[in-house]
Amino acid sequence: MSQAKDHIEQRLRPGMSRRKVVSEIQGVLIDLHATHINPRQHFDPEYSLDLLVAIRTPGGISFHVSSRTVLAPALNERACIGWDPGLGLYLAHSLFQSGMSLKWGRIVAAYLIAQAKEYSGQCGGDTNILEIPLVGDHGFVSQAEIAAAEQYLAEIDKAMRLVLPDASVSEDTVAHRMHLLHEAILRARSALMASPGAGPLALQGLPSEVVVEPVPAPEDSKE
Repeated sequence: MSQAKDHIEQRLRPGMSRRKVVSEIQGVLIDLHATHINPRQHFDPEYSLDLLVAIRTPGGISFHVSSRTVLAPALNERACIGWDPGLGLYLAHSLFQSGMSLKWGRIVAAYLIAQAKEYSGQCGGDTNILEIPLVGDHGFVSQAEIAAAEQYLAEIDKAMRLVLPDASVSEDTVAHRMHLLHEAILRARSALMASPGAGPLALQGLPSEVVVEPVPAPEDSKE
């Protein structure tokens, strides 16, 4: 992976077209497969190099995924690569939506990676998230920001565990708990659809329910 990164950086130049960038990266993939991954031209599924590539040009950002020596546009705006991408694909399908903000994308990415490291074999190490906005500088998210992002959706896991039965819970109680959780989600969704110009909203969690209250904008607050 480090060789692929180094070789790609050596080939790319400012002002290249998207087509030229794709061509150069495919050249790197061909060279690495021929010299390191499949030097005898015998495909071995145990060894591979997978890349996620975002290319930003004046015309916008395009998202590409590699398959052996080919770099092709991704089928949609989310993709998972690696040893066992099934868990990641499930979470991305459930949590990612087109047009979401960069910050929410960071939350989804951090949670997805944390779950993959916890439950998917051969997945570990440090989490690194690179953000590439439509305009402005790109950069890696700090480890402190990643740790904070992981906790956003972890709270949903805790709420879901409240529904699970134990020795003191009957089937009726489970159904009632699930109903309360469902109603809380619907109330939160409705309350968070603020009209233009409305102040920010805050979620306040209580042991038995979720209350969503509007928070006055600074100019509306009073002493």
